[in-house]
Amino acid sequence: MSVAAAHLSFIEFVHSGLLLGDHGQPIAMTPLLSRFADVVEGGARVIVLCTPRRCGKSTCLSVLAAWFLLTRPMSFATYVCSTSDQAADVLGQKLGTPLRLFGAAVKLGLGVARDRLTRPRFGSTVAVLPAVEVSAVGRSLDCLILDECRGIAEEVVEILRPSAMRGLIVMAGTPGAPRGWWHRAVTQPEPGARVIILNDPAEAGNPELDLGFVARERERLKARGAYGELLAAREWGAAWVDAVETPFLKPSDIGRSSVEEVEAFDRSAGDVAFAAADLSVTRDLTSTVVVARRGESYRVVHVDVLDPRRYGGTLPLEIVEERLEKVWRDYQPRRFVVDQYQAVSIAQRLRGRGVRVEPVAVTAGLNILAFETLAELLAQGRLRWRRHERLEAELANLEVEETRGGNFRITDNNARLHRDVAWSLAVACHEAVRSPGPCRIWGGALWDDLPAAGPAGPRPKAEIKADVRLALLRDY
Repeated sequence: MSVAAAHLSFIEFVHSGLLLGDHGQPIAMTPLLSRFADVVEGGARVIVLCTPRRCGKSTCLSVLAAWFLLTRPMSFATYVCSTSDQAADVLGQKLGTPLRLFGAAVKLGLGVARDRLTRPRFGSTVAVLPAVEVSAVGRSLDCLILDECRGIAEEVVEILRPSAMRGLIVMAGTPGAPRGWWHRAVTQPEPGARVIILNDPAEAGNPELDLGFVARERERLKARGAYGELLAAREWGAAWVDAVETPFLKPSDIGRSSVEEVEAFDRSAGDVAFAAADLSVTRDLTSTVVVARRGESYRVVHVDVLDPRRYGGTLPLEIVEERLEKVWRDYQPRRFVVDQYQAVSIAQRLRGRGVRVEPVAVTAGLNILAFETLAELLAQGRLRWRRHERLEAELANLEVEETRGGNFRITDNNARLHRDVAWSLAVACHEAVRSPGPCRIWGGALWDDLPAAGPAGPRPKAEIKADVRLALLRDY
């Protein structure tokens, strides 16, 4: 097996069954993989692969890494990913699990470490690293693979390239901003580099890609406004577009959601409340927003804004606590979240009074998810609030900013109009959308309105409490 494998060409390796898919399925020779194989076998020293999402780039790269591991004695390949999560997925899902559990490679005695696969008797290694863990390599690389290049800093590439000067260098990814080293690698390739560019996912021929889903995803993103259109063009159209000073929300969507009156909160009509509070006692506004969900529609039923300047520059904590407790008593929100870095002591005191406030870690990931949820609700016309000048000014002030790693974040166009109320609204909407529908037990009652009697008569308190715990587990 090992002697025969050492003489396989790249195309023969694809068909050999030595590497299968993550569910044990044969690797399909798609049009993209076929083009990639032709370039590899043509002897290219630098290969650039730029396509939309879900076209099979990672399959091409994982097959290449496995080809070096299993057919090139004493070879050393390094596979660099843009994030730690991606590196773990590549090592486990794309390489480790298929090679160890499926196909002919199971019998080859592969070794698996935290960040690499080895074939000890062959002397070959594939290291899979996130870009943040890359340092100078102490030996020459036979193959350097860079995946999702828009998220890999140029200095990481410059550290590794000298080690691969006699080997194969493969750079792959989806377009980002029209600047930087990844843009130059695709649009101004170095002498001798072979560039493969796809602009339409259908060209890739990936059998696992649902083109109907792609069409729906494009429409969903475009409905978000300028930000969504930018995402759709990049992710599914392989377009190099810039996010500089791109407004996050359409003014028309904001205007449509602002109305003269909204219906009052009514639990008996099926309303479920979700609340979020952005707290600041000295500099920014303290804001609390409650969103009511009824079926597939959402409305803002409470907005509370406290300005520290009205209290001599420092907002008394007891006033903040009183306002938050009143929100809890009035609406009994299913989730009531606050920034854990701002409200640890407040949350502890409120919980002591029976107010279930939940501190959450406010990360870049949570922020983008929350604001994306808000944008979708606005674009779909499913959110309403009573006219609120400060809230609407903050929403109109939001813009998209691109980070160095090719990711997006939501910022303020005018820093003096900080997104305080807008953040509370976005997080409350995110909690409302992501929370499942009400649990229905004992004849359809909501979990927070359990009957004291069941089909067999009066129910013990312990039994009711057990049902409440069950319902909470289902909800969260």
